[in-house]
Amino acid sequence: MLKKEEMITLLKNDVVPALGCTEPVCVALCAANAGKMTENKIRSIEVEVNAGIYKNGMSAGIPGCDYVGLPYAAALGAYLKNPEKGLELLEDITPEILEQMKELCGMAAVSVKIKEQEQGLYVKCKIKTEADMITSVIRGTHTNLVYLEKNGKIIYEKNQENGQASDNTLIEALKQMTIAQIRQVADTASEEGLHFLMDGVDGRQTDKEIIHIMEQKK
Repeated sequence: MLKKEEMITLLKNDVVPALGCTEPVCVALCAANAGKMTENKIRSIEVEVNAGIYKNGMSAGIPGCDYVGLPYAAALGAYLKNPEKGLELLEDITPEILEQMKELCGMAAVSVKIKEQEQGLYVKCKIKTEADMITSVIRGTHTNLVYLEKNGKIIYEKNQENGQASDNTLIEALKQMTIAQIRQVADTASEEGLHFLMDGVDGRQTDKEIIHIMEQKK
């Protein structure tokens, strides 16, 4: 059975500020990690995602523009080159970035397909330029970059075995718990310890509104 601290860790990894629907934003972030590795002209972008990302993302609107779907999200991320912004990277969209995105997508140079064997969250982005080939992979959570490669050289690879139990391990433990057990653990957490959850309700809400919501939940 999960401990209170493990449950809070799992929640914190999943509750992060995001501009727009998390599926296309996650794809944009993966592409931004790869795009940042080159200054050469992008020729094509190939994206592979798990079925859930594909299903929820292909019809999702992209904030900052009037476009819908994962190909546009991937192109935007590749040109933005700002993975340090996390899931808020799309707030940096400019008219120039939009023109570059429209040109690349207009040439049918961005493809998105499902990787059937991936059950959890998975996004792989491969960017080809006139001189480079860069691959980035996000897995498990929307911001969890696990792999980055440029021209056959591994730039970054996350060792999933190090540190505390992975999200997948925690999720499997959570699946074995009954609703009553989950409630029992949740009831031991303080309001202060769970206050970060309110960041995901509405970033525009005032402190008074947040306190009112929390009072109603007592």
